[in-house]
Amino acid sequence: MEAAPFLSFCVPTRNRAECLRELLESIAAQATPEIEVVISDDASPDQTAEVVAAFENRLGSLDYQRHDPALRYDRNVLSVVAQARGKFCWLFGDDDRLEPGGLDAVLQALKRDTGLTGLTTGRISFDCTLTERLPFRLFKQQTNRTFNDAASAIRSLLDRLGFLSCQVINRE
Repeated sequence: MEAAPFLSFCVPTRNRAECLRELLESIAAQATPEIEVVISDDASPDQTAEVVAAFENRLGSLDYQRHDPALRYDRNVLSVVAQARGKFCWLFGDDDRLEPGGLDAVLQALKRDTGLTGLTTGRISFDCTLTERLPFRLFKQQTNRTFNDAASAIRSLLDRLGFLSCQVINRE
């Protein structure tokens, strides 16, 4: 039996084949044997299945499941996490990209503190074409922080918690 990956990229998607292609390109450029990519397709009528198939040889571990009829967004997110095999699950929106060096930074942080239950990453804003970075940085905190209680974590991170691609959770 194949060993479980350390980190699963969990991508719920629906009808965004071209955005998904760009996301998978950004992950493939940094992929390591420690990761898997899990995609839960919510009955996309576009070329999502073909886009995913084009990455089968570029991503060491790729798990694609298509739902028909559609689950709707919330259940699709739950489904993709349930499909994942990694100790950690990095939720990722299908219209986002993994920044160069992002995977290595997250893997290092997860391995540095073995007791983590989750990790909230930073975010960089782009224009609607995802080609030009916007100068505005929503999150000013640039250092790592550890919280000892839920209330202080929520107060500090509340503005980030709504961004799916900023969330890495421990599935154990």
